[in-house]
Amino acid sequence: MKKKIHSPRAAFVTGANISLIVLATLAVVAGAALARPILFPVALATMLALAVKPVARVLGTKLKIPPIITSALIVLTIISVVCVGVFALSGPASKWIGDAPKKFNEVERKIRPVKESVVEITEAAGKIDKITEPARDPDKLKVEVARPTLTSTVLGATAEVGLEFVIAISFLFLLLAFGDDFLERIANLEMLRGREADLLSMIRNAEEMISRYLFRFTLINIGLGIVIGLGMWAIGMPNPALWGVMAACFNFVPYIGLITGTIIVFLAAVVEMDSLWTAALAPAIYLIANSIEANAVTPSLLGRALSVHVIILFFGILLLGWMWGIGGVLIAVPLMATARVVCDHVDVLKPIGRLLGSGSVDREIIPEIHKN
Repeated sequence: MKKKIHSPRAAFVTGANISLIVLATLAVVAGAALARPILFPVALATMLALAVKPVARVLGTKLKIPPIITSALIVLTIISVVCVGVFALSGPASKWIGDAPKKFNEVERKIRPVKESVVEITEAAGKIDKITEPARDPDKLKVEVARPTLTSTVLGATAEVGLEFVIAISFLFLLLAFGDDFLERIANLEMLRGREADLLSMIRNAEEMISRYLFRFTLINIGLGIVIGLGMWAIGMPNPALWGVMAACFNFVPYIGLITGTIIVFLAAVVEMDSLWTAALAPAIYLIANSIEANAVTPSLLGRALSVHVIILFFGILLLGWMWGIGGVLIAVPLMATARVVCDHVDVLKPIGRLLGSGSVDREIIPEIHKN
């Protein structure tokens, strides 16, 4: 039997192609990070459009409401919900932040034994630093860099978030009002002649699957927030609605959101509760509610059809968090689920879809992995 001879030229071409793919990927990631003020609100609007598409379709087909009016109603509803939520939560949040310095004195009393140990370690480290630190020249000029004030930083961040919200809402309205017409124009392009029906069918199927996933996932998170809010109210935690909304938002970020939310709730409970034992009830409720949601509610309502592999999910959250900050972290899961659906419906991208998915693999192809 003749052995296959691998051409050095073929290996060089393959290596060159891989290098080009890597460089192109790095360029796209860097460009996406730089274009955050534009790309993030566009991605957010796309996710929102897919989530509310079933509502828009019902209003358009069953009630015969024109698309522009339907889009306006949905956009106005979203704006109203956001404004009411911000207005309702701004008071409790501001009061809690304003009272935090006073309450931290009580926290200091509760954790004083731990603090004393930390202080001893810090003092010992400071003595070592003084011994090993080189002598300073008193004649040298000390230069300090002026830093922006907290007020200017908050105002700048608020203006940036407001502008991105306006862009996202505007693009959401355009997608709901004219998205179907734009998809038909894409299908009628010259390069797609003869494949219009296949393209539209693929887009409709992907849209239906994504909208169902996002809509149900959003409802699950709202239900989780209500349960946690009621649990915080039951144990006497102030501002239970604030913690419920936080839990609903953090649940869009698996693993990281759960850990972060549990830590924040515990610290807040330490501030508000009389003792550490009663403060432990708050993170316990948070963990129990999230465990029931993750292991019982979500699998039964969503299944694994659109789930993403845990390694890809973790890396995607880190990458989008680096590129787009907190907003990127919040939309990482629906964005990657959307990417998986698109890959599953495009023949060229199906291998990537199988890589992104968390379903079972063919064990007969790679039996060595499962020998042990």
